[in-house]
Amino acid sequence: MMPPINPIEDGMSDELETPPQLFVLRLWQTLLPDGRREWRGRLHHAQTNETRYFRDWPALIPSLLAMLPPADQPPDELTRREPPEQAT
Repeated sequence: MMPPINPIEDGMSDELETPPQLFVLRLWQTLLPDGRREWRGRLHHAQTNETRYFRDWPALIPSLLAMLPPADQPPDELTRREPPEQAT
């Protein structure tokens, strides 16, 4: 069993420097033509409505990092961030 998280030590106090980022992660399995199953996913950023799809677990983290605001972005600009244009 993991020890409880201490919000103060882990930098999660009530006085956040930036607003929290909320994501919805949807996962499902797809049957491939060769009979194997593959995990696929959809990552949705609730504040910006940006959505990214991925087909394997290693792609999840880069997708998540690409959707987070830069660490040096001022907090008041985080809520105004626009999602990138989607390719058509």
